[in-house]
Amino acid sequence: MGPAAVRAVALPLVFAVLLCGGPAAWAHTPKTKSFAKLHKKIDRLLERTGLDSENTALMLFSTRRGRFLYRLREQQPMIAASNAKLVTAYASLRVLGPNYRWKTVFYRVTEQDDAGGRSRQGLLVKGGGDPTLTLRTLERIALKLKTKNLRRIEGGLYFDASLFDHVKFPAAWGSALGGQAWFAPVSPFIVEKNTASFVITAGKNGNGIEVIPEIQADFLKVTSRLKSSPVKRAVVRVLQSWNGEGALFTFRGKLPAKSNTYRVSTAVNDPVVNFYHHLRSSLHRIGIEGDMPRRRLPAGGMPSKRIHTHYSAPLRELLVDVNKESNNLAAEVMVRTMGMTRKTKGVTGADGLKVLRAALFEELPKFKGKVEMADGSGLSRDTRLSASFLVHMLNRVLRRQDFRAEYLSSLSLAGWDGTLRYRNYPKHMRGQIRAKSGTLAGVQNLSGYLTLKKDVVVFSFLINDSDQHYLKLQAKQDRALAGVFDALLEWENPKTRNKSKGKRRIRRRGR
Repeated sequence: MGPAAVRAVALPLVFAVLLCGGPAAWAHTPKTKSFAKLHKKIDRLLERTGLDSENTALMLFSTRRGRFLYRLREQQPMIAASNAKLVTAYASLRVLGPNYRWKTVFYRVTEQDDAGGRSRQGLLVKGGGDPTLTLRTLERIALKLKTKNLRRIEGGLYFDASLFDHVKFPAAWGSALGGQAWFAPVSPFIVEKNTASFVITAGKNGNGIEVIPEIQADFLKVTSRLKSSPVKRAVVRVLQSWNGEGALFTFRGKLPAKSNTYRVSTAVNDPVVNFYHHLRSSLHRIGIEGDMPRRRLPAGGMPSKRIHTHYSAPLRELLVDVNKESNNLAAEVMVRTMGMTRKTKGVTGADGLKVLRAALFEELPKFKGKVEMADGSGLSRDTRLSASFLVHMLNRVLRRQDFRAEYLSSLSLAGWDGTLRYRNYPKHMRGQIRAKSGTLAGVQNLSGYLTLKKDVVVFSFLINDSDQHYLKLQAKQDRALAGVFDALLEWENPKTRNKSKGKRRIRRRGR
């Protein structure tokens, strides 16, 4: 077991030992000189960092003492960005459970010749919205199908996408859509996160520009119209078109006049056709014969027999991708999957959000009407949460023995993995912040847990300042949080710190 695995197992146990009190104990907190001094110190830290108090919310809660340590605009609803995934993950674990698995079902179907000739064998796939399915998984499925005497498919491939509605992008995302990988379309059919990735290599002065698909497949065709130009950064636009034969990706844009390698990922615009081509290629690779054209499923259905059911990895494993890597598509699928507890066809994002809200407000009724979840990923700027709500919910996680370990293990560790791996924190904070980041234009959020020597502090640090670039906000947030962390360590045990200072002074004089 490696260090990351040890942390994932051990940390929830630490929280369980440290946990005392809870939200009910927060209502009346007596003020003392010590707390007032800490409050003023954090105020000065935020001011020195250059953060605007009108656009910043910060809440700190000590699990050891069961009380607030600091509050700033904690009731103000803020644009949540990917901090919304904290809520989606919590509701999904509560509604579906950590062991939930998605199903993709395969049926052998019989096509009847209209002229009364012999029947043909086809394959029907019923999509279940499995967000974990990869090309390697498809090849394993193809091998399973071959063992079920499916050696030749003389008919076509059929796809039942009726589980979800036909809206591929949540309406709350608005018109801010592009071909970027983080805008992957929602569908019952998902493979490789509904993205396509390419490597661009370029020599000096634009010589030898080449675009290579990361996945080698006959149906993927690439055309490059990239040119060398005196630009500082590569500007690449990817266009795509799909048909029965495959996909054509056209690359346009400008590259700096120097040798370099670039990786470009783009969302596929037709997830069902994308799934069809990958499945057909997998079937051919393992030796199943036939042309296998894609055909439309008749309205009345057709004779079929189930021959294989593929089960996804469990929800607890998907959470790592959702929270550590901030996978938007998986978060949106989790929302619709919650909606499947009420509907079996045509499930919409709105259906899932109703279930999500019901699950949240059953446990946190005081926030009813104060939380706005317009989507599950946080790409919508209409999804708004307060620091108070996030701290209450994150503290509630620590008391959920049924999924506490799974939830905590899905969060990024500062300097260790996920979106916090390369954040600019001092070395002594490495591994001491377990949290989820959230980034949009003018938005920089971070919520989670600070592990001190004797305490675990639940925190939510939200910055909504549209006048500043998100990277500048991130740098300010990192400096401020590092100062807050040190202030909490000093406040937690001031005597030890003063003694160590004295020893250092004596050693210097002795030299």
